[in-house]
Amino acid sequence: MIELSRQFNQSLADLCQRLTAELAETSVRLVYSDAMAVANLGESRFLSPVDAWHPSPSGRRILAESAYPIVYDQARFLGWIERPAER
Repeated sequence: MIELSRQFNQSLADLCQRLTAELAETSVRLVYSDAMAVANLGESRFLSPVDAWHPSPSGRRILAESAYPIVYDQARFLGWIERPAER
């Protein structure tokens, strides 16, 4: 499953790279991130005690923290968050 996941993520990254090139002359911004796929959930406390597959509340926090910088950057790009004043 881990190898399949890596292959799938690489295919998605390749697809996004190709589409980004096609969209270069448009106002569309396409971003790929593997932040959640590479988040370190290597301790049992980050997995659900029910099925040991889904994240526990602590695991969800790790996933949210890993995705936050990418989401924040996109929100700034879209103008949803003001950019800090230049010094």
